[in-house]
Amino acid sequence: MIAVTIILPSIVVWALANSSDDDWYQDLDANTKYTNWCIGIGDTHILIPKPQETGILFGSGVEAFLNQMIGNDPQAMKQWAKQYLSAILPGILPVALGSWIEWIADYSFGKGRKLVPKSLSGEPSEYQYNSYTSEIAKALGNTEIAKSVKMSPIAIDNFISGYFASSGRFIANALNSPVAYLRGSGRPAEPAKYWYEMPFVGSFVRKNHENSEYQNRFYDLASDMTDDYNRMKHDNPKAKTAQRV
Repeated sequence: MIAVTIILPSIVVWALANSSDDDWYQDLDANTKYTNWCIGIGDTHILIPKPQETGILFGSGVEAFLNQMIGNDPQAMKQWAKQYLSAILPGILPVALGSWIEWIADYSFGKGRKLVPKSLSGEPSEYQYNSYTSEIAKALGNTEIAKSVKMSPIAIDNFISGYFASSGRFIANALNSPVAYLRGSGRPAEPAKYWYEMPFVGSFVRKNHENSEYQNRFYDLASDMTDDYNRMKHDNPKAKTAQRV
């Protein structure tokens, strides 16, 4: 049954995606690629969510094996293993502890990636937010308590989602304008949305190259190079002396 409902569709969709001249499929981030069947249509792709455990274990496992076997992605099996672990962990972790563990680990098990993007990780915690972060999370993240424990607005929004699900995020976003007014920091108008960015539709349709794995790995590489450079300075006495001079 699994071979017909999970593995066969996964192979067919994988073959169609890899037959395209555009490398949109290779550029998909691991979370999108291995938790959905991705079907390219023009410059967009449709996402059909896979069953959490069986779909990712059997369907995505086959896709990752094929990606690594033909040289599409040398890290495919490693990325797939992370996604499978992320899929089963929420069912193991108590709801009350899930958001706390994600904050401490700086990793979203639901999305299968770092909670705070690498592009923001070097910023002070109160400035670790993006255009989707709620104003109430920004306000709370700017308090002395949050700054003392380095709890970012992104992490606070994750707590809101973890404890109150979509209703919590809906209320938080509805309060954006009044909270921004009280803070005296007018929230910039959000750009007009394309049809595929609308609520509900946006969960199933994405623009090609929107969630870029290439970009994620660039930031990973940049972070590793920074760590290596700092380690080299620490281990090299001459570099320390030159830096003091």
